[in-house]
Amino acid sequence: MQITRWTISLVVCLVPTMMSASAQQSSGNPFSREAACRTLELASTGGPLPADRNVVVLRWLATSNFEIAYRDNVFLLDTYYDRAAPARPLGFDFKRMNKATAIFVGHAHSDHASDAVAVAQQTGARVFGGPPTYDFVRAGGLPEKQAVLTRGGETFKFNGVTVQAILAHHSDRPGDQFRQAGEGFRQITGALIRPRTAEEQAHATAIGARGSRDPSLAKQGTIAYLFTFDNGFRVYYQDSAGPLTEAQMELMKTIPNVDVAIVPYQGFYLSEPQILATMPLIRLVKPRIVVPNHHDETGGSFPDLATEPLFMAIRDGLPGTRTYSLLYRSPMCINTSTGQVFVGPGDAGPTGRR
Repeated sequence: MQITRWTISLVVCLVPTMMSASAQQSSGNPFSREAACRTLELASTGGPLPADRNVVVLRWLATSNFEIAYRDNVFLLDTYYDRAAPARPLGFDFKRMNKATAIFVGHAHSDHASDAVAVAQQTGARVFGGPPTYDFVRAGGLPEKQAVLTRGGETFKFNGVTVQAILAHHSDRPGDQFRQAGEGFRQITGALIRPRTAEEQAHATAIGARGSRDPSLAKQGTIAYLFTFDNGFRVYYQDSAGPLTEAQMELMKTIPNVDVAIVPYQGFYLSEPQILATMPLIRLVKPRIVVPNHHDETGGSFPDLATEPLFMAIRDGLPGTRTYSLLYRSPMCINTSTGQVFVGPGDAGPTGRR
């Protein structure tokens, strides 16, 4: 059978570490020869890059942090790795990150940019971001040559990839309702989750200080990024679900859709109001694949948010769109030419797949 561009081939490996390459091939896995698709090791910490020039490897690194490996590129999206207890471990030490082509920061709140300076210094990567991000990393000691100011509308070229910066908008949560929701969440966590020790609280406070609270961040400092590969495959990334901007709508007048949308799904504590914030973006970019971000517990500020309600809304509203909920570090391998998808070790694969 001929494989068309958008045939999605999924192989779920229940015991991936015990399967040989030949066994994977016999099960129909088109990525069986890709070492990058059979390991939890990040490319940025020394893991393999994809060997096939058409394969991109996407890994979720918690919150809205992602790693994209493609050819000799390692792109990091947001950089909030240092966590205070009792947060779940990420499974890697960000101080071991030694390879990155570029770091793209959506916005400079601490839960998105707290480790941008450290990782940039370790890897030599440039940090791209809006005005508050630029000011934050420069104030943190990053040299001018490694800090790239974006206001939206810029285009950056890499090996086989063009990246466009698009002015987006941070989540808009004004008024008493959001304040009351935040207080209620803190009461729930205070009642049910063990309190931090003094040392843990000091650590959490230090992490929170590594970020920007510039009020201009909402309208001028939240940047989305569109990665267009040289064969036309598109990955859209955004880390906060604010109102749609004119720049986003203008972008979608120039392209019919995106192939993968990494979309924000956090800020309103409950799925129903969060879906109302996230779905307009999904409808705008019309993705073939949706991967949510920011839906996990965030430093005592936000709860774990179930993805099933969002995926059901996508199934009902965009029945041709596939939805994937990844685990920390699990490789999501996509052939950008054929559209085939494989989710590797430690992940149960797509949720809501039909």
